[in-house]
Amino acid sequence: MRLYRLVTAGLVAGLLVAVPLAGAAKEQPPADTAPATGAPAAETGQSAGQEVAPGQRVRAEVHARVANRLRAMVEEGIVRNENAQANLERVIQRLTAEAVAAGDAASEAEALAQVEEALQAGGDGLTPAELDILAEVQARLGKRAEAMETLRTRLTRNARTRAAHEKLVALEAAAGTRQDLDTFVAGKKVDWDVRPAVEEGRTLVPVRKLVEALGGDVGWDPATGEATLVRGAVRVQLRVGSRVARVNGREVPLEVPARIAPGGRLVVPLRFVSEQFGLHVTWLEATRTIVVTEEPLE
Repeated sequence: MRLYRLVTAGLVAGLLVAVPLAGAAKEQPPADTAPATGAPAAETGQSAGQEVAPGQRVRAEVHARVANRLRAMVEEGIVRNENAQANLERVIQRLTAEAVAAGDAASEAEALAQVEEALQAGGDGLTPAELDILAEVQARLGKRAEAMETLRTRLTRNARTRAAHEKLVALEAAAGTRQDLDTFVAGKKVDWDVRPAVEEGRTLVPVRKLVEALGGDVGWDPATGEATLVRGAVRVQLRVGSRVARVNGREVPLEVPARIAPGGRLVVPLRFVSEQFGLHVTWLEATRTIVVTEEPLE
């Protein structure tokens, strides 16, 4: 199975810079002269060789060991993209078990907290796979809001992973903050001003919200009841009540026409518009969620 290439790069460049391989710790400089995240000493408020509190040194050493364990799992192929949730469970189980066995933590909860702290030290440099692990740890620690925010950040960096969307929607459902037919475009949730409606098996959504989320522009001619949607080199024309659209001047049949919704908003078929712009639309049945991406979900 394919490894997350970005994971390896991120771990080496962030958490794992200046972190020794397991069994080679004695050959490296003390943790207080080489921050576990690889950040320059100036960013930590320390200069090389400056004395630090014992507690801070211990935390840095624990962070280094957490980073070593993560790197080992990347090298062994345990941290990967396929079967993400099953792999996350394996990663978390091994991280906590090794921390307890090494005496770094007295319990699973303490080990999880150490993993969270070590990953958070990576700041904005975390890769999508590292953010997956961080979100899973936060969820297990009962930090639902933090886990949701971590997943939102993760999806803006790589929106192609089905499991990350499903995990975020599940957390939002548990928090009571999701709605039916939630829609994500390029990893960001669309805040519809008119709730999506399903007609003849097709989802209709407010045209302006959709096209602007897709990075396009909308024009409206009230005299003809026609909307013109433009994204890049593609121009889509939809007329209210018509089952025929025009795409770059070519007539294309519509299964469901555009219409005016209560409140005066024009709604259009989401899948048709997205696919005319060359995007991929995925329906996640288990969570009744719509995902629009530049490339197919993994």
